[in-house]
Amino acid sequence: MTLEQFRDSQDQIIKALQQRTPGQRITIIGVDGDKGTAVPRMFRARRLTVTPNGASEYQVNGLLFGARASASLISSARDEKASNDNYAKFMVALASKIR
Repeated sequence: MTLEQFRDSQDQIIKALQQRTPGQRITIIGVDGDKGTAVPRMFRARRLTVTPNGASEYQVNGLLFGARASASLISSARDEKASNDNYAKFMVALASKIR
């Protein structure tokens, strides 16, 4: 998977999630990751979801590709910093396992 393919997959995921819950708005805050195809590499998407009743939730969705395994990690919280911090903590542990 390339970074561009990951970006496209995030757009498809957002469309599916918004269709599942009418009135829900999901915005991509950012997408980043490794541009090459060698392992290890990582992709990350940061999103904001606002439910029909106005509640907000931040999510970080990441994919890791390693020589021994691949993994997906999702962190969500009502606060963007908490979502990013939690993601980073688990990513460090996970990355060491799949290299």
